[in-house]
Amino acid sequence: MGIYKTLPGLLLDHAKSLADKPALISLHEDGSEDRRITYSSLVRHAIHYAEKLRNACRPGDRCLIMLNAGIDFVTAYLACLFSGVIAVPVNLPKRNKGNHRFITVLKDSRPLCLMTDIQTEALLNKHFSDRRELMEPEHIIVDSSREASSSSAIKLTIEPDDTAYLQYTSGSTGQPRGVMVSHRNLMENSEAIRKSFNHKPDLIVANWLPPYHDMGLVGNLLQPLYVGGASVIMNPTSFLKNPMLWFYSIRKYKANTTGCPNFALDYCVEKISDEQKKDIDLSSIKVFYCGSEPIRKKSMDRFLSAFGECGFREKMFLPCYGLAESTLMSTGISALEEPRYLSVDKKKLKNEGATRIPDEGGDKLELVSCGYPWPGHEMAIADPNTKQKLPDKKVGEIFIKGPSVCKGYWNDKEESIKVFGVQLKDSENPNYLSTGDLGFIQNGHLYITGRIKDLIIIRGLNHYPHDIEETVENSHEALQSNACAAFSVEVDEQEQLVVVVEIQRTHLRQLDHAGVFNAIKMAVAEEHDIPVYAITLLSPGRMLKTTSGKIQRGACRQAWLNGTLQSVGSWIRTKSKNKQTEFLKENPTFESMKAWLISWLSDKLKINPDHIDPDQPIMSYGLDSIGAVELEREVTKAFGIGISLIDFMENNSINGIAKIGYKKYMSNQ
Repeated sequence: MGIYKTLPGLLLDHAKSLADKPALISLHEDGSEDRRITYSSLVRHAIHYAEKLRNACRPGDRCLIMLNAGIDFVTAYLACLFSGVIAVPVNLPKRNKGNHRFITVLKDSRPLCLMTDIQTEALLNKHFSDRRELMEPEHIIVDSSREASSSSAIKLTIEPDDTAYLQYTSGSTGQPRGVMVSHRNLMENSEAIRKSFNHKPDLIVANWLPPYHDMGLVGNLLQPLYVGGASVIMNPTSFLKNPMLWFYSIRKYKANTTGCPNFALDYCVEKISDEQKKDIDLSSIKVFYCGSEPIRKKSMDRFLSAFGECGFREKMFLPCYGLAESTLMSTGISALEEPRYLSVDKKKLKNEGATRIPDEGGDKLELVSCGYPWPGHEMAIADPNTKQKLPDKKVGEIFIKGPSVCKGYWNDKEESIKVFGVQLKDSENPNYLSTGDLGFIQNGHLYITGRIKDLIIIRGLNHYPHDIEETVENSHEALQSNACAAFSVEVDEQEQLVVVVEIQRTHLRQLDHAGVFNAIKMAVAEEHDIPVYAITLLSPGRMLKTTSGKIQRGACRQAWLNGTLQSVGSWIRTKSKNKQTEFLKENPTFESMKAWLISWLSDKLKINPDHIDPDQPIMSYGLDSIGAVELEREVTKAFGIGISLIDFMENNSINGIAKIGYKKYMSNQ
């Protein structure tokens, strides 16, 4: 692959040598095949839309890609690469929500055009017509199912160091960070992944990860195109609704590579029954990579135990480590070797380094090797304060250097220098990437131990504390400004969100605790799509801060764990028993359906049923996307009907869902 400097150059050759070979296969929500596109057709469509982009924009201008996972998304993304216009992949905005993250990314990137489809265009016109930033850019409707009018010939004017796309790692109420990924970064990282995963042109990837996220985009969509393989694409929501569809796609298309964040391992173990396992065949898998969030040995063990009977083997696991700032993968083991683990003394790790302990005793921490850098890339462990390199087995900050490391953050030169231009002592090169992650090296392998930065990673997605904190502070009038700490804790080997916030003195005497808790949960779920695990309310002036007034998140976290915060109220989520699924058996009415929904929501979110307004959108009560999927499943089970997941995800009310459900129930009689 070394003779190609850009992905468009490589794809032009693929369009000739692999003309009739399927490049992408998209699936319906039920797992059936929607359509497929060959290399020649994909490139022809990409060039067709690249010509439209060149008529609307100049190279270096930005184009917002507002499309769901599928062939049209890839077509639009490649059109940007072919034209020299900088792609900005984003998650679609939701109706009846603030969409602050989406709007701040929009304002930061300042796109001159927007690529979308007919359905999303209609949504924009109906719900976002007052957003000048969305309506002013030229809208290009993408439909790769229609015949493209252009030939497969185009003059490429892009250079390897030109920015190919912006990968936003943040962008809510705080400062958005758009990583500038160059064509060279993309090619170098794709080659590193190819070598690590031992990929060949027979590659078939089973993919459900979101395409606007670096792992879904670079790992599951672009890597197959890079090596001349194929990607089988399903919508992330389809996976959450029914994880069996992922395994069905592996069996049907004999996929040999797939991957996910750690949370999906546990999700599959929990949601897939023994009876369903009879229909699973994972024997075709050669690489099952895991990354994007801390990889847990127990999660791997549980997955292996659950699906070993389905042909899954431990050697299929390929743990890796990376971040958007280094395009995607920074380190990984080889597909030709077994996963490697290390048991260390948890108490001694921080001060003394990685110390082995006997397997039969002690405070043991089991770590998973995330491999090593691939040729052309370097890794160093250094003291985060002095920047002095540390010897093996010593824990420090992970620093990365190499051609996969990106150019910096869009419109933020100061932060770019700080993060991408670090010079370590005893090193002449100033271009190390500061990852903010902690780890150590032993026998050439990297082991991750934690984070310096306050980044919160839940279900493989990054959330910045200051974004969540501002959402919380604005959620209820009783909460004090600049007095909130958001952090994560580990509960049952899952990262969970905790919020600590001060109460204003004027609201202290007549504080509505339940109202405040509900407001916080609703706001965080609505804006960030993550559930809050625990909330602690503090007296005025009791937030832990530095002398200069900065929130001490680490100290707050430790005090919360120790139980030493001076609280005036607290709430913690407990597991739902879903008892309410029993009180609807037959002949349901509209009122009984409504009562069932209120009971389910009350039990799930620990809300007093009297505080639930049946006309208020259910997602505003703090139900995240996985919770909505769970509700949809329970409704189907209790009523024997199917209601579109969109009705749950797009803020329908209890009354609205009950009306839809009752109408469908009666039509089935």
